[in-house]
Amino acid sequence: MRTDPAGMHKMSDAQNEALIDAVDALLPALLQALEALSFIARHLHPPLIGELVEQMGPVEARLAETRAGFDAAVWPEHLVAFRDHVRDAAEAARSAFAALRAASEASAEAGGPVFGAYRALRYLPRAMESLYPVSAMLPPVSRFFLNETKRDDAALVEALAAGATREGTGVHHFGNEKGQRGGFSLYVPETYDAARPHPLIVACHGGSGHGRGFLWSWLRDARSAGAILLSPTSLDSTWSLMEPEQDRASLARMMAHVETRWNIDASRILLTGMSDGGTFTYLAGLGGGPFTVAGTIASVLPGKEARFDLTGKGRNLLLFRDADLKIRGDSDLRLTGLLNKLTLSGEVVVTDGRYTKKFDFLSLLKDTSRPRGDIGMMQTLSLSDPPFRDMVMRIKITGAQPFLIRNNLASGSVRPDLRLGGTGELPVLIGRIFVDPSRITLPAGRLTIESGVITFSENNPDRPRFDLTAKSRLAGYDIDMQIEGTAEEPVITLTSQPPLSDSDLLLLVLTGQPPGVGTGSGRRSVAGMNMAVYLGRGLL
Repeated sequence: MRTDPAGMHKMSDAQNEALIDAVDALLPALLQALEALSFIARHLHPPLIGELVEQMGPVEARLAETRAGFDAAVWPEHLVAFRDHVRDAAEAARSAFAALRAASEASAEAGGPVFGAYRALRYLPRAMESLYPVSAMLPPVSRFFLNETKRDDAALVEALAAGATREGTGVHHFGNEKGQRGGFSLYVPETYDAARPHPLIVACHGGSGHGRGFLWSWLRDARSAGAILLSPTSLDSTWSLMEPEQDRASLARMMAHVETRWNIDASRILLTGMSDGGTFTYLAGLGGGPFTVAGTIASVLPGKEARFDLTGKGRNLLLFRDADLKIRGDSDLRLTGLLNKLTLSGEVVVTDGRYTKKFDFLSLLKDTSRPRGDIGMMQTLSLSDPPFRDMVMRIKITGAQPFLIRNNLASGSVRPDLRLGGTGELPVLIGRIFVDPSRITLPAGRLTIESGVITFSENNPDRPRFDLTAKSRLAGYDIDMQIEGTAEEPVITLTSQPPLSDSDLLLLVLTGQPPGVGTGSGRRSVAGMNMAVYLGRGLL
């Protein structure tokens, strides 16, 4: 690693080389130490503290060795701030190692190894806070504050550096100094663009914690995703999980402040937390807040699977879209259970739907090989990868507004009253779709559907049954049409006033030709009947 902190060009070559060597020695050791401490924080388990402390020995020794040369270097005035950031981060890391070593030998009277380890790991966010300003100067430090999958993204690292001096970006604290309660810390990505909305992460600390420190648990994720990160501090030592409830209103005021200053995407707000903070997020989410996702993921014992209890809410979300079909809706969903036994339940309310596919009548007449049970949309919804492949689904689907059909064949609307069941891999629709008064355009004229229902039965959900009633007036005749059966085997019944024979009635509906015009034959009558059957299949 060859580093060159900004400002070294003002010094002599000899001075430059000495300071660059000091930085090159300490910085990799410091970043390695912080990675080691992060690993310990993620894998903390009381019986393993002694083993983890033993494994960190070489990392701790390297940090101490390289720091000696850094501290001994003579730093010019314009680089003192840089020196202090790095030195303070190294000192916090050293303190964390020392406190962890003491925790591994702590007695039960002092809280034992567990409480000692928690106290030791409070030095980690202090180290990160001290080091973060250096990320604008040195790309290796900038990459450290990204998720591993993003560290090789040169364009992202460059964009972060370019925006480091932009007003309103970076880390901010609002009444959130150590010892203060009820304030919040905020991270705004250096790639922030006021012209577009950004996702918001609201991360709540655990009991006896502080938002200023907990911010660093999520900063890498937020920085990698271009999300704004809000880390509030509870009014008391922990969140108000019982009466009197006070933190929810406090959090609402914090979010309102952020939303007035920065462009927030209201459809992408994540509320998350640890321990007491996780419980608070769950209560706040159930309380009807603006959060897109809220809940808990918990694993009580090492080696046990994580248990999920997440609620997800969205307003006017884009659920599906292609060239012919668009569906938007409000969602209120809950994901529960173990990772390999998940259940997704709740409700989706369609707020805007439109189907605009145009049909070619010749193609409809030629297509006689449509497979049974091909309902297209269900294949699109299929989830083939674990763990969602085996996820059980129990979702109610209704409509706040009619779903519109607008194409060259039909102009109308439908209203769903469905349940999405089955599994992620094999989703199943059960229920009914009600057809509102709609108009179908045929070569001979218009057909008006007065009422209808499409039923997805529990016994045979892949073959919906149709029951539609339609009327038309052609060449002075009142035509009634009843469509029943499935898409593969439709039963179409035609009657007219005044009465017409089957062959004359079919020709009138399909061609507009009234009886008595031209000549007919048995072959023409059979052709007309076949055309009606094929057309019925295509329409359904």
